[in-house]
Amino acid sequence: MSLHHFEKHLNKANEFINTLSENLGIEDKEKVYRMFKSVLHTLRDSITLENSLHFLAQLPFILKATYVDNWSHKVKRIKIKHTEDFVKLVKRNDGKAFDYDFLSDGEVERICKIIFSTIGDFISEGEMNNLKSVLPSEIKQLFDSEPVLL
Repeated sequence: MSLHHFEKHLNKANEFINTLSENLGIEDKEKVYRMFKSVLHTLRDSITLENSLHFLAQLPFILKATYVDNWSHKVKRIKIKHTEDFVKLVKRNDGKAFDYDFLSDGEVERICKIIFSTIGDFISEGEMNNLKSVLPSEIKQLFDSEPVLL
């Protein structure tokens, strides 16, 4: 990969984080990235390897590294059927920063909606529909509901 291509991919990742930051109404880009990473890892840990690979292929190049960070495809996926279970896993994935990053469980849901909506602006509608089709109905609501942008 040439430096030109690397910079192009880096610009796309920065565009994504800047858009997400604006949509969340949060200026702290480190916080935005931690939140994005914890939600992305929760999604990754709850879908099949095949669905992960399809979704991963759609992400902006640099953000793919975030998706695969500390990922082992050999680990059994976590079956999540309820929103509160998804929220608990987001909390676990955010670790010690959770109390700083998220104000409440309701805040986690709102932020998930914004993150998924923003991802939808950067990947194909078909892939978002494929991803939603494999999720339990409660989790789909995090994709389908119109997020409250700040």
